[in-house]
Amino acid sequence: MNLVLKIEESKSVLLNYGFDHFESIFSTYKTAAQSNFEIRAVMKFVRACYEARVLIEFDWINWKEGFEALDSQNFENKGLQFLCMILTVIIRKDRIVENYLLHEMKRGTIEKLLNQIKVHYGK
Repeated sequence: MNLVLKIEESKSVLLNYGFDHFESIFSTYKTAAQSNFEIRAVMKFVRACYEARVLIEFDWINWKEGFEALDSQNFENKGLQFLCMILTVIIRKDRIVENYLLHEMKRGTIEKLLNQIKVHYGK
């Protein structure tokens, strides 16, 4: 499937899925005090990303621009495709680096990404 078509499909699914769902999962994480809650919040967030089809298949390991953006936390003025690719990098890297997604949640990366995604929809 063409990458642009995949992004457009993900965009419509994300709009139909609703930002409230993602934010409620993320706020569960933010208020969690115990590691059990953190683990469940991470799992729910990953599941929501898969269900909303916002993850993109691409050669994420060799995407230098994405890793640079993650390091600098610079997500402003980035397109929806770029933001979905960053989410993909984080979730894929979590398979290799234990608790990487949790680290990025604590760092504020997921919140920044969701806020930028919301900018695309005027929310």
